[in-house]
Amino acid sequence: MLGITREGGERQGGSMSSVKKSGRFTFSLFMSVVLFALPLGGCSIGGEDSDAFDAYGILLSSSPGDQVFDASVIHQIEVILAPEDWQAIIDAAAVYVNDNREYPYYRARVAFDDEELNGDVGCRLKGHISIELAVGHAFPLKLDFNRYVPGQAMDGLKKLNLNTNFAGPTAPMLRDFLSYEAWRQFGVAASRTAFTKLTVNGEDLGIYVMVEQVDGDFIERHFSGPYGDLYKPEQISGSLAYSGSDISGYPDIGHKWPDETDHASLLNALEVLHSGSREDIEGVFDVEGVLTYMAGNVALGSWDYYPNTGHNYYLYEITPGRFTMLPWDMNGSQEYAGLSLCNPTQGYLSGKLLEDPANLDFYRDILTDFLSDTGSIEWLMSRLDAAQSIIGPDLFPGDVDDIRNAIIERVNSLQEELATTGDCP
Repeated sequence: MLGITREGGERQGGSMSSVKKSGRFTFSLFMSVVLFALPLGGCSIGGEDSDAFDAYGILLSSSPGDQVFDASVIHQIEVILAPEDWQAIIDAAAVYVNDNREYPYYRARVAFDDEELNGDVGCRLKGHISIELAVGHAFPLKLDFNRYVPGQAMDGLKKLNLNTNFAGPTAPMLRDFLSYEAWRQFGVAASRTAFTKLTVNGEDLGIYVMVEQVDGDFIERHFSGPYGDLYKPEQISGSLAYSGSDISGYPDIGHKWPDETDHASLLNALEVLHSGSREDIEGVFDVEGVLTYMAGNVALGSWDYYPNTGHNYYLYEITPGRFTMLPWDMNGSQEYAGLSLCNPTQGYLSGKLLEDPANLDFYRDILTDFLSDTGSIEWLMSRLDAAQSIIGPDLFPGDVDDIRNAIIERVNSLQEELATTGDCP
């Protein structure tokens, strides 16, 4: 039985992500692929293997996250908080306001697939509209394994996101699962996912999708050095409109990693975006990375992305002074959504890039490739079938049918646009 202690010291964590494609495009330096049908044998997270934990209670595997993100099974996570702390999370969710706040962490005990971590773990509420639309107490949560025990990790991971099923109840979970894999198999450095059943203080909260944290470790696994700054912008700073040469003018820019920075590269990039020529802008923003982020979100039907809402992306300094965009938060994807070919022209950055006919052609080529690869009807249907076979009776057939219909409508509509639409207005 898991036990729980109260309060204590805290430490700051880090966070972030990136891109690259083999073949026609040159996108990320590493592709992490999760296979549905094959277990990742040879790795043990605990149980009978006496060497599964190190001296700090860290769960070990051959590669960080291999067992957590074994997508061929439904895992089990048990979280125990002090009753008053769980009530505080419930109360905070009840009065949710979309103001980009970061919720407080509480001490928790955590077991993964029946193996308990030795030390306390940080647990907090996370998300935006998914909090408000959560069913019962099935809120989205974040676990921070080394918040109270420096160096503690689970399967080599420092943090883990537990995304819930809101207003579905299972559709958002499937959308996360499908779309992150589509990004990864297209060659983009994007989070790994797997399913888990979650209980908190003995309450069965149903099936969640676990989503890999984009942090410094993630960056180092996907990119070669020197490593640049990582940001997770939110509204209003997330539009990337210029607000002066001091970082205080961008309260929602969300610096995540490394711990120390003077923000000089970002401030220069924003100033160039504001007043520089197109050639200057292309010197501080990775055109291929930005256009691939746009094309992938359009292909996957994710309306809640940079041009429309100014968030749900990471901004990573892929080479000194030059930034790219990385995908995040796909639980609103796989919609028909009415996303058109030309939607990215509405973004401040993407709009300026797409004023150039050569960039517009490049974007169309990337979108065409996405729609014939991991954004195709055939590929998405096969992965949806695989997810349905894993989850089984816990899925609502109507949710699966809705996603299937949306995929067919969206892909056919975009392919028709590509065939008939000339320049974007």
